[in-house]
Amino acid sequence: MTEERLEAALERLQRKLSLTDPDSDELALLSDELLDAEGELLLYLGWDELDETLLGKTIELAALYYQQDRLTERGYSSRGYSEGQVSQNDNYLTPAQIQETAQELLHSLARYRRVTC
Repeated sequence: MTEERLEAALERLQRKLSLTDPDSDELALLSDELLDAEGELLLYLGWDELDETLLGKTIELAALYYQQDRLTERGYSSRGYSEGQVSQNDNYLTPAQIQETAQELLHSLARYRRVTC
C-alpha cells in the first residue's frame, strides 16, 4: 500500500470506527490493521496488488481486526445498564462472530480470486 493510499485509508478507518483524535500508538495500531487486512486480501485473492476499488473491503476487514484486538478485550458481547431514565447498552462482537464476519467478507470476493495450478 502506498503511503498516500495508507493515509487515506487511515482517515476512513478512523471515521468508520468513530475514533476522534487517536494518539500515536492508536494510529500505529490502525496502520498495522490496515496492512494486515491488505495482506490477507492479497493472499486470499492471489493478487500482487490491490485495486483501488477494494479499499473499502480493506478498511472493513481492518475494522474487524481492530475490534478483535481492542473491543473484545472486555470479554462480553452484550451488556446493558439502566438507572431511572438513563440507560446504556454496549454490544460487541465475540471473537467467533468477528472471525465469521471476516470469512463472509472474504467469501464475498471469491469470484475475483486468481486460481493457479
